[in-house]
Amino acid sequence: MNAIVSIKKVTPEQAIAWLSNKWHEQRGVRANHVNRIAADMSSGSFRLGPDAILRVKGKLANGQHRLEAVVKSGKPQSFIILESD
Repeated sequence: MNAIVSIKKVTPEQAIAWLSNKWHEQRGVRANHVNRIAADMSSGSFRLGPDAILRVKGKLANGQHRLEAVVKSGKPQSFIILESD
């Protein structure tokens, strides 16, 4: 298994692209949670946390709520990104 960890600023356009290719086993998106995160992003109070955005074989496996919030807020955000094969 190969894995690459980085900190990247994710734009709304990048978030849309990653959200369009995600594992189907993920839980449903909770609008209230996305709204809360997006409000933090809009106000500037959202901070880089320890939970990585996970992409396995190019598919999103973790982080859909945060990425949905990036799209909703329209503001790029920095995340820990873990990409694995």
